[in-house]
Amino acid sequence: MRKRRESWLLVGLVLLLLTACSDQKFMSKEPTGYTLAVSDGVGKQKILYLTAEHPDVKLVIPLIEQFLVIDQTQDYNNPTWEALTALADAKLITARYDKEIDTLVEHSITKRLHDSHVKRIVFMGKEVDRATVTAELNVVYTSVGERYSGWYDIKLDEPTPIEATLDLHKQEGQWLVKSTSYAHLAP
Repeated sequence: MRKRRESWLLVGLVLLLLTACSDQKFMSKEPTGYTLAVSDGVGKQKILYLTAEHPDVKLVIPLIEQFLVIDQTQDYNNPTWEALTALADAKLITARYDKEIDTLVEHSITKRLHDSHVKRIVFMGKEVDRATVTAELNVVYTSVGERYSGWYDIKLDEPTPIEATLDLHKQEGQWLVKSTSYAHLAP
């Protein structure tokens, strides 16, 4: 009985060691734009730097890129966010229809995403099930009202720099965009 217990303990230790080693290969000693905030005692957090090869980083970046293409390529004549259903929380999509359509129509906005770059991802949560992503993007407006273009110094057919902050959550192993915030940057 004792040998059996020791065997199981040894198997458990080997599995734990393999898990720890596999996690370490996705850690970086040098600062990166991808971090994991973990508890380091009561009220303290430790920041771990992740490599671009980390499985969650590899899932989140393409998700953000796809989301931004759809969310930032809209036409006031026919706004649509249906393609976001596999990428975003249903409440966010509903909010887009409830809030963003009014802005698009009121200001005659037609736009498309020119390019984007994920600057930073901060993973959080005991189960690593939350993340905040910061991305820089350029949006090209092909139609926009004078008042709106004046507020944000938008020039038609020229890239307009914007910073996006997106909150994500992981649900049943899949990352989804839960909320977004956009800020126009000074050119």
